[in-house]
Amino acid sequence: MFEEESYIEEVFESIKTPEIKIKKKVFENCEFTACDLSNCDLSGSQFIDCLWTDCNLSNVNISETSFQGANFTDCKLLRVKFQYSNDFLRSFTFKDCNLNYSSFHCSKIPKTSFTQCLLQEVDFTEADLMEVILKGCDLNEAIFDRTTLMATDFRESFNYRIDPTRNFLRKPIFSKHSIEGLLCGFDIVIES
Repeated sequence: MFEEESYIEEVFESIKTPEIKIKKKVFENCEFTACDLSNCDLSGSQFIDCLWTDCNLSNVNISETSFQGANFTDCKLLRVKFQYSNDFLRSFTFKDCNLNYSSFHCSKIPKTSFTQCLLQEVDFTEADLMEVILKGCDLNEAIFDRTTLMATDFRESFNYRIDPTRNFLRKPIFSKHSIEGLLCGFDIVIES
């Protein structure tokens, strides 16, 4: 499996090959559906305009892996270290995904969209989240420290704790019902 150097407009369904190496391969306009690639080594590969649906990519090695226009839906991406991926033209969207315990430490991911995702204990330390959309996401214990939050949209998201004195905020968007996540470090009592 994955013997070729590049794949264009291929469809991969129900592949169950955890812990294999898929290094330095190019995938362009490919679809991955119900695949289990957990613990795989994807280092140095390129995924250009690829669709991922109902896949397990937990614990994958994405060192120097390029994601350009990658769309993930209903995927499990536990403990993925996105900061090691190639940041050149990096862009992705996540919908109904579980990214718990993953890391975007020091990553630039402007305009990324997370919709209805689990982002519990995700590390956003020193990340650039400019114009990122976090719609309906659970951010319980997510780490925001020296994070750039410029025009970042937190509406409908919940369980976040963001210290405005430790992050760079400029016009982020919050809903009134979850604003207490910004006041957690100030010893303020909020009554409903």
